[in-house]
Amino acid sequence: RSAECAIIYPPHPSYVSLLRQKLELTVAKKLIKKLKRGDLLLLDGSLYGLLSRPPITPVRAPNGYGSLLLDFYSELSSLLNEASDRGVWLVSISKVSSSRFLRDYALYLIHQEEVSKLRSSRYLEPKDLQSIETLLHEIFRDPMKAYMTVRRIKARYGALMDKIELIAREGLLKTPDLFLLKRYTNGAGFTKPLLLGPSSRLRDSYNNALANYREYTVRRLLLEEEKSDQARETLQKLTDVTAVASFYLRLNPLDYPLKVDLPASSIGIDRKFFDVVMPEPVEEDNVNRLVSSLKAMYGGKEVYNVWLYEADRRARLRKDEIRPLIEILERRIGQLGLARRALL
Repeated sequence: RSAECAIIYPPHPSYVSLLRQKLELTVAKKLIKKLKRGDLLLLDGSLYGLLSRPPITPVRAPNGYGSLLLDFYSELSSLLNEASDRGVWLVSISKVSSSRFLRDYALYLIHQEEVSKLRSSRYLEPKDLQSIETLLHEIFRDPMKAYMTVRRIKARYGALMDKIELIAREGLLKTPDLFLLKRYTNGAGFTKPLLLGPSSRLRDSYNNALANYREYTVRRLLLEEEKSDQARETLQKLTDVTAVASFYLRLNPLDYPLKVDLPASSIGIDRKFFDVVMPEPVEEDNVNRLVSSLKAMYGGKEVYNVWLYEADRRARLRKDEIRPLIEILERRIGQLGLARRALL
């Protein structure tokens, strides 16, 4: 166990969650230094999700949130680099996920097929064909604008644009992967791993932040300008971290699929996160050994991984443990006016 304490006002659930996640990364980094090459370190949650959030201080966040955010991302990039340098398999497992990377890859394949057909038909005017060729990029950046573009082109070409219109409509619906897997797959098994990078919006956010890092520090992180060099250094480190390979794994035919993330460097792929534009397939052989290990750790529908389940049980503070901790704090800072209902 490791602990960290912060006193903030007003109470803010996002601060509490971020502090907990930063602490988990700190503990993981300490453990990696004790592990050998080829060892496996499990994290609860989504590694891809951690990298996919824009580094922005939310509205009405307490003082210090921006500094904690920089510390969190510094720990995250340091952990990834440490795992890569020491050859440790850093694997995160999510029980619940709203990710859509499998859907994005399916859209990419369908779009490529349709563009090839339209190009061969020579029926579209060059300007309209170009709009369709760049449609997928527009869908991920501004789905409503992409849909209106397709509607305008369909008014000219009719049924020829039916499937393209369906692709644009899915950009608005944003169907999560778990729905697709529930609807179209059954039985135990795993999906083909995909190499993932940032979304278009996240890429834009980083580019703007690095180009105007002083303004970004003050307006988006809500920190004093003196912290701008630290902000730029942290963001730059994140643009250099490894890409993430992700797949879904169903260990029991009756279970929901688990989402599994791991650094691409763990499976010998030397690609940076910001170098990946669209999801790219990875050979399944690279994760077969990992899947076998996760199967051996499966304890049933409620205990999807015996080690993560036990780690959570040991780390979780019980009510009878919290009262002594509060008393220790009160000796140092005086009586605490605690909220009637805990944030977590």
